[in-house]
Amino acid sequence: MSATLNSNTHGPVRIAVDRDRLAQALGNLFDNAQKHSVDGTFLVHVEEHPGTVRISVSNRVDGPAPSDLSSLFDPFVRGPTAATDGVGLGLFLARSTVQAHGGELHCRWDAGEATFWCDLPTDM
Repeated sequence: MSATLNSNTHGPVRIAVDRDRLAQALGNLFDNAQKHSVDGTFLVHVEEHPGTVRISVSNRVDGPAPSDLSSLFDPFVRGPTAATDGVGLGLFLARSTVQAHGGELHCRWDAGEATFWCDLPTDM
């Protein structure tokens, strides 16, 4: 597995979160990106915006996009490139965790690339 981290932040970004729960949610995104990547690699990008921080995870994928991207966040739903392991709860749990922290988790799938990103409120 190989991950690359890019950031446009200017020093530490403070967000009020349950560290363990957010680590689990991001771990689910990283795990999915690695499992479904064409070559096992993915990119993590952190962007700071006024009042929020965006964490995105992108990877190259084979195959068509799901017909309904929002359904990927439903429990027990698996994407078109799903391997044999997993039951389809990772993205559901990740979204639930991000929402519990006042944020949102989204997905875009185009031109052979899948990107999942969460926007979390910063600690003012």
